[in-house]
Amino acid sequence: MQAVRGMGESTLVRLLSGLSLSLDLVEGHHPGHAIRVARFAMLLARPLELSPEQVRVLVLAALLKDSGCSAAAHRVHRIFGGDDRLAATVVKFTDWSNPYRAVKSALIYGDKEDGWGGLGMRLARGFHWPRRVMQEIGEARRLHGSQVAAELGCPPEVAQAIRCLDEHFDGSGAPQGLRGEEIPLAARILTLAQTFDEFAVRFGLTVALRMLAERSGSWFDSDLVAAVDTFSYSAEFWEDWETMIETPPRGLDLPGDVDDLDEDRLDLVCSTFARIIDAKSVFTAGHSSRVARMAAATGRRLGHDPLRVAELRRAGWLHDIAKLGVPTAVLDKPGRLSGDEASAIRATISFTRDLLHPLPGLERVGEIAWVHHRMLDDAGVWRGLTADSLDQDQQILALADMFDASVSERPYKTPLTSAEAMRNLHARLHGVFDPAVISVFEDSWDTFRQVV
Repeated sequence: MQAVRGMGESTLVRLLSGLSLSLDLVEGHHPGHAIRVARFAMLLARPLELSPEQVRVLVLAALLKDSGCSAAAHRVHRIFGGDDRLAATVVKFTDWSNPYRAVKSALIYGDKEDGWGGLGMRLARGFHWPRRVMQEIGEARRLHGSQVAAELGCPPEVAQAIRCLDEHFDGSGAPQGLRGEEIPLAARILTLAQTFDEFAVRFGLTVALRMLAERSGSWFDSDLVAAVDTFSYSAEFWEDWETMIETPPRGLDLPGDVDDLDEDRLDLVCSTFARIIDAKSVFTAGHSSRVARMAAATGRRLGHDPLRVAELRRAGWLHDIAKLGVPTAVLDKPGRLSGDEASAIRATISFTRDLLHPLPGLERVGEIAWVHHRMLDDAGVWRGLTADSLDQDQQILALADMFDASVSERPYKTPLTSAEAMRNLHARLHGVFDPAVISVFEDSWDTFRQVV
């Protein structure tokens, strides 16, 4: 196994814990949600005397459990309207198995900007019964999440835990209505842990612990609720949890975890996250993968060494990772963005760099990826940078991104032909970007047309 260069001991857990901060954005979780869920599961593992292998399954499932949420975001927005992140957050406090509460929540939290009639039409178009549609949305999220776990080579128990995350101990959950010990232990633990964190962030630790007691034997395994009592009364637990909420954790180390992150697996994680990112909008399928291929090909033709080419490819895969935190209503808006909506896009710029820079093997990737949008606006300045101050790798990525966006359909424009896109980019960037970058890209655009 070829280790990630320059990183010493690197683990999949460490990488995924950092990337999980982007998954927290999709459903409006308080930052660090997945890491806190993993930490809570690790606490529960002690009184349950779980093996190191079982703990690793818990941690990986916690970090990947929301990897399917971007695929469900469009459906949530289609039904509720407004900010899909807000809708996804508030519905977690609704018992969708109760018809009265389900309809009430749909009416309360659905967007009413276009009036009650508009909301009613969306609800009628989107589903026949609230519980059924929430099960369908949950099924899409669970299915995609379990597929991600399998693609990354995680133990099969990880995917199994993600698939069963919405099962309730009394059999009232989804997708199969499993009951009691029919539900995998890892899924029972994580269902409890993620619900605890949602309540702790929103209502405080006291309310969250009372919720566990009230749902013991119904939503949650009563033995697991009893196990929580072995640490929930300690001052250390309260202090640690309140600190993690106030100052969200940025990563997680699993004691004794093996060095299992090599160059190939790093590529696999990045390419998998590219698909997660692009699933956020129906207009961006394959965008990040195409940008990655174009950027890597350009770097290779410029004579970059293999590591530098790999960094360009990874930057292409991850350059839009902050898009996971942008509401679907903004990403898919057919008209001009409002000031607040444009600000939501701009706010993602520094997030990309801050997220990627500390992660194993992605320090340089973060530097390449973070400036790809704002720097290229006519008036765009960010931290003193303008378009002509981008380094060569940043220019390559920006050019690949702009080209693919130009030849692709978007809600606010029709696609250009490859020739039209290249002419526009040449006119815009000639004399600003490195001539070698533009020349290589121009000479290769016909090949790139086959990519897109």
